[in-house]
Amino acid sequence: MLLDAHTAAGAIERAQGLLGELLADARNMKSEELATLYQRQARLAAVAGDREGQLAALKKALESDRKNVAIANELADLAEAMGDDDLALRALRVVAANPVKDAKVLALAYLRQARIAHRAKDRARAIIFVKRSLQEDPTLEEAKGLLDQLR
Repeated sequence: MLLDAHTAAGAIERAQGLLGELLADARNMKSEELATLYQRQARLAAVAGDREGQLAALKKALESDRKNVAIANELADLAEAMGDDDLALRALRVVAANPVKDAKVLALAYLRQARIAHRAKDRARAIIFVKRSLQEDPTLEEAKGLLDQLR
């Protein structure tokens, strides 16, 4: 909480110092706690305008907690924004493989994979992913529109 307070107050150097201390003592942390620290590191990098640092921290966060859907979605968002579709797809696969199935989240993950496949000119994969998206949420208008476009 102190880390978040420093970040919100604009005390980036203090937040980075505190984060450095916490990460230095990370060997006794659970993987979920370590992932949260890396996620905070990504947020600090974002505030500092360091997209590469943000991306690296989110990768570490997901490596630490391979089941964290929130981190996977955040990484997919950033990777897609930076044009790294391969990394975005890997992160979205984590979302799709999550044992706790939220149909809306899963439908959006499949839709995003469909869009990436479509951008890569892989029509067959795009159709597969958009159909999976519609299986999870038949009311998803974006998926219906993409499927119409692909046909």
